[in-house]
Amino acid sequence: KGQSGYGKASDDYDLMWLLREVKKASSGIDSKANPYVTYHKAVGGLYKMKQGASESDDNYVERFKNMMTTIEMVQGKNIFYSPGIIGTSHEDATEEEIFATKEANLAVLLLLNSDQTRYGELASNLKKGANLGRDKYPKSLSGMYELMVK
Repeated sequence: KGQSGYGKASDDYDLMWLLREVKKASSGIDSKANPYVTYHKAVGGLYKMKQGASESDDNYVERFKNMMTTIEMVQGKNIFYSPGIIGTSHEDATEEEIFATKEANLAVLLLLNSDQTRYGELASNLKKGANLGRDKYPKSLSGMYELMVK
């Protein structure tokens, strides 16, 4: 009842609001904390996250996606949009461009944070290919996951 928006959500029987609030609480998001601190802790958590040596690929990608959901809940939806890479300002970018840039960034981050004992050679080969003008990095999270588990 102490959450902002509770009264309206209660009056409207807004179950989606309730689910978002439960997800925030279970993700460690404190609605009363400084939003900048919360945002940076969530983003930092994604960058610090690593796949464990014995962790399954399915579990790793699920944790990765959950971290992204947490970042979106702290208003980090467009954190992976880079105008310098795509060549279009955020205001002028289409939803498709924003989505494609986010997916390409997440694909690379998934590989970089993966267990390097298992996927270090893949990362090295992709890097070498890109340096030789044959950029074969997958452009989506699902594409990178498929390449990793192949």
